[in-house]
Amino acid sequence: MARLLTFVLAPHAGVEPVRLGAAVAEVRAATQDIGLSHEQGRNGQRDLFLDAAFQVVYDGDGRVEYIELSYSDEFTAEFDGVAVLHVAADDAVQTVAARAALDRGHPELGWNFVFPALDLALWRPTREDESFSTVGVGVKGYFTRSGA
Repeated sequence: MARLLTFVLAPHAGVEPVRLGAAVAEVRAATQDIGLSHEQGRNGQRDLFLDAAFQVVYDGDGRVEYIELSYSDEFTAEFDGVAVLHVAADDAVQTVAARAALDRGHPELGWNFVFPALDLALWRPTREDESFSTVGVGVKGYFTRSGA
């Protein structure tokens, strides 16, 4: 059985090997081994890796502003040593809440759990899902600016 990759979420820094604020060329050089496919979307430029389970979103200047990881059997996304997409949703929330306050006023609370001080979010399609489908980290202020 192949060993799972582990990606460690580091708020305001990135998800190794991708650093928040890095240029497109830096990201592509650092990720040569994980299978890039590129997409130019309506909402700006984005790079997709590992069958789109690892997504890198760029700002208008071509710098990484957000990194999102989706549940995958190929890797784990860890925050403080916990694989937040592979544990119960309550456990994932408690793990992150130990470091920063949850935005309890967020309009999508229940399926979107945002921690503004860390610019980290956990998401699931419905409130009934027992675990999260994605986790993302953004540049400082990503979740406090309008439209994020």
